[in-house]
Amino acid sequence: MKISGFKRLVKEDFPPDQQGLVEKLATVFNLFQEQVYYAFNNNISLSENILAQTISIKMRVDATGHPIGNDQIKYTLKTRPRGAQVIAANNITDTSGLSGAPFLVFALAGDIITISQVTGLIPGKDYDLTVVFYGT
Repeated sequence: MKISGFKRLVKEDFPPDQQGLVEKLATVFNLFQEQVYYAFNNNISLSENILAQTISIKMRVDATGHPIGNDQIKYTLKTRPRGAQVIAANNITDTSGLSGAPFLVFALAGDIITISQVTGLIPGKDYDLTVVFYGT
């Protein structure tokens, strides 16, 4: 469903004795309704509107999917992660693709996420992964 346009509050639409109050209310209300209207018309973003942290990480795994080297990320959300989703996986070693859909197994200790396994990557190849961690 697409949200229909909105009508701004204009003080001149009200009796003269109410225009001062309407003008004060309109300043706040018009801005708010404009932001809601534009947000729900294809302007909701992961970085500004969703409780999520998006990171990019270089990753290489062994034959069992365990990361070789780069396996820790600083977690910046104030809530615990509910889950993670790999939204992009680019092989930077050669032109071969993936062996399946990438999926992360991770644990949080303090503000550090440790990745213990990444499925779907071809062992011994370097990848640029873009991962979204969703907060609770």
